[in-house]
Amino acid sequence: FLLGEVKKPGSYVLKKRMTHILELISMAGGFTDKAGRTIKITRLKSLKHNSGNVASSGDKETETITIDLGKYKADTAYDSFFVTKGDSVYVNPMPRIFVIGEVGRPGALKWESGLTVRKAISLAGGPKETAALKRTKIIRIKKNGKEKEIKVRMDDLAEPEDIIKVPGRYF
Repeated sequence: FLLGEVKKPGSYVLKKRMTHILELISMAGGFTDKAGRTIKITRLKSLKHNSGNVASSGDKETETITIDLGKYKADTAYDSFFVTKGDSVYVNPMPRIFVIGEVGRPGALKWESGLTVRKAISLAGGPKETAALKRTKIIRIKKNGKEKEIKVRMDDLAEPEDIIKVPGRYF
């Protein structure tokens, strides 16, 4: 099964005993515009045929293997990664952040490593004249699901799923 951010998700019949991960994605029409760089494969442990496990964890019956295509290089474990009968492959959506408040184009933006608050505000159309940049905050969801509001400087780094809130001036 191939699910997530591919153009034609669904069940695929593998013509060979093992198929390269990128070949399978190609069979599905490639990635969507919303596709991220990570792929998760759930595999029955009894069907483990891969020497290129990059990151794996799991219970007694299955294991989850995570591949970060942002680190893909030829002649590495990624290049030799194959899917096999019974695998479920999920292409994750790209990580994103949200910029709200006194900016030109509030909304979701693609998150990338090294993205600062300043750059995120710029990508969201820049601050409006009524913006109070010194009072900008990040709303971050903690692992327990609770929100935490953080006062930030413009050079602070944003994390995936952060909400950057640019307030307006009082007068």
